[in-house]
Formats: sequence, C-alpha cells, structure tokens
Amino acid sequence: IREYDALRDRKPLRTCVVELQDFERGLEPTLPKGEEMADRYLAHMLRRCDESLGRVFVAEEDGTVVGFVGVLGRVVPEPDESQAYAYVSDLVVLPAYRRHGLGRALLERAAAFARGKGAKTLRGGVLAPNQGAARLYRSYLRPRRPVAPPANRAATRGSDVARPKAAQEARLGLEAVADLQR
Repeated sequence: IREYDALRDRKPLRTCVVELQDFERGLEPTLPKGEEMADRYLAHMLRRCDESLGRVFVAEEDGTVVGFVGVLGRVVPEPDESQAYAYVSDLVVLPAYRRHGLGRALLERAAAFARGKGAKTLRGGVLAPNQGAARLYRSYLRPRRPVAPPANRAATRGSDVARPKAAQEARLGLEAVADLQR
C-alpha cells in the first residue's frame, strides 16, 4: 500500500473508479456507467482529498495498481455533530484480487493516515446491497446510525444533481465508524 502518484497512477486509478462504479451500478441501476463518469468523478475525488487534507492510497501487486482507498482527512461536522472526522470516500479492489486482505490493508492505511492527521474517528459507508463491502467495513469499523455521506458523495458519482437526503440515507446500507484514539 502506497500513496497515489498522479504521474504513474492516474490511468490505473481510473480503471478502479470504473470498476467500482460499474459494480455499484449493478446494485443501483440508476447510476451512470463507469466510463461515462470516471474522469469527472476522479477529478472531483482528488479535489475533495486536497481540500480536506486527505489522500489516496493504492494497493499494488507485482507493480500493478489493483485497488485504492480515498480518505478525506478532515470532514467538517454537521451542526448536530461534535467534532470533525476522517471519511473513507471510496474503496475498491479489482475482482481478481479480492478476498486476499487488500481491502482491509487499505482501510488500515486510511486509519493510520487519519490518526496521523489528528482525526479521532474514521467513518465509511457502503450501499445496502454491497454485502462484501459491508462485511469488510463491519470487520474494521463499528456500525452507527444511518446517515448520508458527507458533501454529496453518492450524488456526485451517481448523477450531476444531488439526491434528496432521504434517498441517500435509504441507499446507504451501512455507515460505520472506527475510534482512532485506541
């Protein structure tokens, strides 16, 4: 697991974004095709990481990028929340490399990064039908109340128009949190 390098990793990162989107489109057919949104979303994700003191980390096997995690380093809390937190915006491992511990390693790297930035908690969420990701998140993060992801994450990858908060909450099957103070 290493930090994303824009010069050498943009194309494989884009491949991972397309894979993630097309997988989620299989779960939520109203989402656009990966090829249609990948460039726009990748630029948006990288900008959000920069704005939130975040990073993208890639998983490599034999010199090939096979997955990534995007972590927002500091998300400003909503009015009903007490403190800022870090957020896993995206996590994907290409199908041929799943179930080998790379997803967990990416989550652990995201947590270490967030902890180093002073975050007290790390949050992440998955779509309701994504059982594999839900199992991974439950193994590392503890479930918490269902809430929408920060700053239209689902809306941005899903369409150009923000979905109502209730629709986001219904689609978000699990939001989980890790206490980084341990």
